[in-house]
Amino acid sequence: MTKAELIRVPALDDNYIWMLHDPSSNALAVIDPGDATAVIDALEARSLTPTEIVNTHHHADHTAGNAELMERYGIPLTAPASETARIENITHAVAEGDTITIAGYTAHVFATPGHTNGHVIFHLPDCFGDHGLGLLGDTLFALGCGRVFEGSMAEMWSSML
Repeated sequence: MTKAELIRVPALDDNYIWMLHDPSSNALAVIDPGDATAVIDALEARSLTPTEIVNTHHHADHTAGNAELMERYGIPLTAPASETARIENITHAVAEGDTITIAGYTAHVFATPGHTNGHVIFHLPDCFGDHGLGLLGDTLFALGCGRVFEGSMAEMWSSML
């Protein structure tokens, strides 16, 4: 399998939007697009076209760009099944234990409540060496975990085990 390319897109005041690109197929997933303009600018600068959107949870800083990107590019949206009441236009609902593809790479879905009750993460074991890639939304950061808005600290802790 071709090595994946992970593209970081600065957005809003303190966020990043991630794009996962498979150079061999040109499949490109936009992960948690909170700002459509930032994504469109990054895509145009690289002459890329997205093939899908993936959301980890319902917060606007992760979903506000969904509708514009879906309309502009005619692409599907994968998001947590438990978030269908809060994320519009989900075309592929996923839950704990599902195996899907993201940008052509196999991805395993894990429920990670704590930050939000419906938060999920994706593990892509075939990307970037022996450990793969984790698309973690607001569950885990380099220096800590995300804030707990809807769940409990106990749930957040369990999500990381």
